[in-house]
Amino acid sequence: MYSLFGFIGEDLVMLTEMELRELGIGHEGRERYVANTLAVGGAAVLDSKDSEWYKRIDTKKLDTSTTSKCILGQLYGSHDAGVERLALKGEMDAMLGFICSNRTHATMLDAAWKYEIDRRLQAR
Repeated sequence: MYSLFGFIGEDLVMLTEMELRELGIGHEGRERYVANTLAVGGAAVLDSKDSEWYKRIDTKKLDTSTTSKCILGQLYGSHDAGVERLALKGEMDAMLGFICSNRTHATMLDAAWKYEIDRRLQAR
C-alpha cells in the first residue's frame, strides 16, 4: 500500500491506493494522479529556486523521456546539469517528475508539467 499527495482543486490531499480505488479511480486514473503529483512536487522545488522557471520551458518540445528536452534539460542545458544544480540525490529526479523512462508514463507526465506551466502563466 502506498500514499500519494496531490491537489484536488486548491486543496492538498493525501490519498492511499485503496482510497483511490474506492473513489472509482481506475488504473489509468491512478497513473495520471501519480504524474500530476510528481509534477506538482517538481514544480514546487523549481519555484523555490527560481520563481520564473516556467517561462523558459518550450512546452511544444517538452519530453520527459529524454534528457535534453525534459524540464531540467531545458532549464540547465542537460538533465545531469540540472540534477547537480538542484543537488538532487538518488532517484529524486524521477520522484519529482523531471525524467521518466517509460514512454507511456512520460506522456502523462508531460501533460501534468504542461498543466503546471499553464497554471503559472495564467496566474501572472
